[in-house]
Amino acid sequence: MKRLFKYSIISLLCMISFSLQAQTTSDSQTRVSFQTGYVRGSSGGSSSYKINDGMQFKLSSDWKIANSNKWFAGFGLSYLRTSIDHLAPQSIAFDAYSLTFRGGWEATIAKNLLLRGVIESGPAYMQSRHQYDGARYKTHKPTVMLGIEVGAEYQLTKSLGLNASFGVTRYGNDNLQHDGVSVLNKPLFINPISYSIGISYTPNW
Repeated sequence: MKRLFKYSIISLLCMISFSLQAQTTSDSQTRVSFQTGYVRGSSGGSSSYKINDGMQFKLSSDWKIANSNKWFAGFGLSYLRTSIDHLAPQSIAFDAYSLTFRGGWEATIAKNLLLRGVIESGPAYMQSRHQYDGARYKTHKPTVMLGIEVGAEYQLTKSLGLNASFGVTRYGNDNLQHDGVSVLNKPLFINPISYSIGISYTPNW
């Protein structure tokens, strides 16, 4: 799992580097953003498990699509930290990692104030933070992350901005296993709601 996370970070940094380099040869504008926030848990629907509140950290790189001042595309790396009840006698500390492709639209509504909407999707991996009875709870294979986010950003300078966002995310399409044995009779689906704040950097060459 550490190796997968390491490769995901390397991949995102390469994508950010590529998009920054692309800006020097086109009219597109690159924005790199880091966000952290509170995640509200949810019940497991028809299943008996329950996702508790947690935290989320996101790093993303977006660039304006050529000949457009509103549409943008990019990549993101996300880490979700939460816990799940009713899978075992104790609460199971749980992590979810995802590498996503993003797209969205933004508009200026006042001086230095932007509104933004984003849709993102990509592979994710979910597993327990610790071993329980000698093994980790984890999805059998990479699962799917799909998210929708709306937010606002205030531009402090031409390069720096403060942002806040609200997002709904869906993880899952694979069964949760423990020591190679399925522990749920249906695929694991979680739908956390996030409230995030962050900072962005837009280079001006």
